[in-house]
Order: sequence, then C-alpha cells, then structure tokens
Amino acid sequence: MLSALVLHPASAGAQSPSDPTGMTTRSEIADYLGRTYDEEPVAGGLGANGAVLEVFTSPDGESWTLVMTFPDGRSQVVAVGEDWLSLAKARGEGI
Repeated sequence: MLSALVLHPASAGAQSPSDPTGMTTRSEIADYLGRTYDEEPVAGGLGANGAVLEVFTSPDGESWTLVMTFPDGRSQVVAVGEDWLSLAKARGEGI
C-alpha cells in the first residue's frame, strides 16, 4: 500500500516553519495544505483512540492528504497521494 502513495514534494524533506510535515498543530498543517496544494478538509472521523483522522483534497481531487490529530493536540501527516475519488452512496447501500 505504501508503495502506491505519492509523496508531496515537501513531505520528503525535513520540517521547517513553512513546511509542517512532522508533528505540529492541525492549523499549521491545514494552512500549509491550503496554501501549497489548495487542499481543504472533505471528510473525517474519530478513532477509537480519540484521534481525529481527516482527509484533505484539492478541488479537482488531483492531490490528497490524510492528517491525524491526537488527543493531546499534536497533528501529523499520515499519508499523501493523488487522484482522490469521492464515492457518494445512499444511506444503507453498499459501495
């Protein structure tokens, strides 16, 4: 699965104030993704461990990023890729 992921160019390097790809705050990551990749949050969920997982995508779905925010407030980029596909389904229907 990891081999299928395409890294954002910035996530390959070390973290800097303008490139928050390591542990940081959600707002810093969200600002960076919006400014750099035009990504906004489109989905999310609460994990059993209390962490929040969010999917950020660009408007055309060309890029996507998964961000995990832990109960202590720290956030981290978990995975990135391209060609996000949103699947709409009616309540109670399978995919």
